[in-house]
Amino acid sequence: MDLNFEINNQILSRKDDNILVNKSKNYVFCNFKFKTAEWTNLEKFAIFKDSWGKAYVSYLGTSCDCRCVVPAEALKGTNFKVSVYGGDLITACELTILLVPSGYTTLISPTAESMSRDVFVDIFERLENKIDEIVYEEGYLRCYASGKIVSELMLVVDVEDQIKELLPSFRVDDEGNLYVNYP
Repeated sequence: MDLNFEINNQILSRKDDNILVNKSKNYVFCNFKFKTAEWTNLEKFAIFKDSWGKAYVSYLGTSCDCRCVVPAEALKGTNFKVSVYGGDLITACELTILLVPSGYTTLISPTAESMSRDVFVDIFERLENKIDEIVYEEGYLRCYASGKIVSELMLVVDVEDQIKELLPSFRVDDEGNLYVNYP
């Protein structure tokens, strides 16, 4: 996604009408065209400010046609601000770019439906011969190799019946822990 800007003297203006969604990374770029002579052959920089005012600077070079990626940090809130400066100090006005909220989140909780048989088939297929034992204990599916836990998955739903259905060989100890005999 490209945002296009022109700079005439100290006036920065946007030349596109693209709508941006927040929380992107390495996707939004800015193209800057410096139209007036005072910017010629100067080292130029773009300043990006996030919704909370923290600034990030990108080097643009000396060309009058420059391009850079918008730092992902600036794309996290409801808007970001952009400006440019160069030389021994020519500045330009600041523009605010609105960001539409995305649905992206890393805070995802599994549901009973998402913890389907297919999830367990996938887990067991990936494990193959890398582990000695799989144990379901206290809500965790733990994978052991050489007596040490090499992987642990917290399960938020009761899956003991699904594990028993999938695996032909298992045992339950006195404390109720499920041990899977895995080759």
